[in-house]
Amino acid sequence: MKTYKCIGCGNVFEADDAVEICPQCGSDNITPIRKMPHFVKGLLVGLIGIPVGLGIGFGVDKIVEHFSNDVKMGGKTYPSEDQGGGTKSDWEHTEVSGEPIILADDIPVIEETYDLKYENGGYTLVVSASVASRDKLEYQLTNPADAEKSYTSDDGKFEKIPYTEDGLYSLKVTNIKNGAYAELQIPGFINPDKVEPLTKEDIQSYLSNPDCRPFTNAERKKFAWGYKLHISGLAPDEPEFTRFSDLLDEIRSGRFSNAKLTKDPLYDDSCRITHLYIKVQCNW
Repeated sequence: MKTYKCIGCGNVFEADDAVEICPQCGSDNITPIRKMPHFVKGLLVGLIGIPVGLGIGFGVDKIVEHFSNDVKMGGKTYPSEDQGGGTKSDWEHTEVSGEPIILADDIPVIEETYDLKYENGGYTLVVSASVASRDKLEYQLTNPADAEKSYTSDDGKFEKIPYTEDGLYSLKVTNIKNGAYAELQIPGFINPDKVEPLTKEDIQSYLSNPDCRPFTNAERKKFAWGYKLHISGLAPDEPEFTRFSDLLDEIRSGRFSNAKLTKDPLYDDSCRITHLYIKVQCNW
């Protein structure tokens, strides 16, 4: 008879080698539990007894129960009693498959993220992380809205990461040895064709005072190609304005005054202005 544990419901039971399912929930996700060698348990209890004598309680049974499978000591793996021994070579190649004890030194620390920029059709990013135990780390970026879009790195460097709808990725840095991890959400993965829009307040500020701030090339790029200006209050023979900057020049010269938006601006999918509705007073 062997002892088994159901991963699904946590039930611990004894059965023969032919068992395939948990008798409590019917799950086939079960794993054998192998006892700790007596000499190892005795060693642990002896060692733990020292701090207990100093008034420091660790809970011996709680610590021992983590060693549900083979135990590694001194860089070697010792098989449990019900394995029936084995050669020294067999012991050294046996892996620990039980639940690991996660210590503070096992948990990665995400120190910084930098060099987030769009180039060659995707975003690059560098992540700096460390772990006190110096175990190997794995870095993973996942789109929170679509978990299938996930990208991994073994050195913290990412390339050609696509943008997301909300510009967010979840970063997970995992200690490969024991599964301990740290997580962080990183913004900035925006559509490169998407701009920070000029709001109706921004436009009205320009109309009220064209010199309130420079109308730079960066501002001009916030207008879609072929955008339309719908201006009322012009003289009948006044030609249509096709550029917002030309309208600002006329307001600056004093030809137009009391310029106001009559409707909210319209935008395309990249947040560029496609239509402006403006009313002006013509002074001559």
